[in-house]
Amino acid sequence: MANTDIITPDTVVVRNDKKFITSPIGDEIVMMSIESGNYIGINEVASTIWKKLETPLTVKDLVTYLLASYDIGEKECEEKTIAHLDDMLKKNMISIVP
Repeated sequence: MANTDIITPDTVVVRNDKKFITSPIGDEIVMMSIESGNYIGINEVASTIWKKLETPLTVKDLVTYLLASYDIGEKECEEKTIAHLDDMLKKNMISIVP
């Protein structure tokens, strides 16, 4: 991942599921990185994002899906979704599709 990676509404992202072992616990997911052995716990919303990114998806389409699933305004949803995706990218949980 380069420092120049910037996630925008038009960015296409996909999860790196082959790099993690996952286990659902209620509405959340606990993951272990196969490469580092580190554990990551993600909340209900981040778990929804993870599940939705099984196939490549634009951030814009992901936000549209989340708006239909949660009671949140569009601007706030986009900002929080991009923040979640930035965090996931830093943890190597997702990749940007060129």
